[in-house]
Amino acid sequence: MTTLTTTWQHHQYDDARINESIEEILQQGRLLSLATISERGGVVIPHNATCAFTFTENLTFYILTPPTTEHGKNIVANPAVALTIFDSHQEPQDKKQGLQISGTCTQASEQNMVTALRSYQKTYQWMKEAVRWHSDWSEEAVLSWFYVIVPTRIKIFDEQRFGMEKIITLTLHQ
Repeated sequence: MTTLTTTWQHHQYDDARINESIEEILQQGRLLSLATISERGGVVIPHNATCAFTFTENLTFYILTPPTTEHGKNIVANPAVALTIFDSHQEPQDKKQGLQISGTCTQASEQNMVTALRSYQKTYQWMKEAVRWHSDWSEEAVLSWFYVIVPTRIKIFDEQRFGMEKIITLTLHQ
């Protein structure tokens, strides 16, 4: 389990309470909804994809996806992304929890590959078996590539901790 180390300096809630909320939401689901955009003929076209993810203690996210996907191509042209992460089993009458995240996404550099791979291996058993070391990475083992998502803004919706319909907006400067 990853323990967040982010300092927020929020005017109403302490860092420990905010980090606890974010960690709980991130641990409840292994999928995120990734929104990207493209432009064709002067028309902005939104695209949404579902991706497995991991994260680090400073809230850097990693996804693994083929570069040939629509969202992979969109990221190359425009790195701005939006994510939602939540437990899809929540019922309408439950106290809701979820994250809305804005940031940038780029294809992982060789240097980021090691961190991304270690993060994925901690979370997903199949990755431990498919790729034992960064140098073992090959198209035969995994056809996808890691992408790095660096959040710039996070909205927390955690009615269990912060109250009904209370949204906490945080800005990150990484």
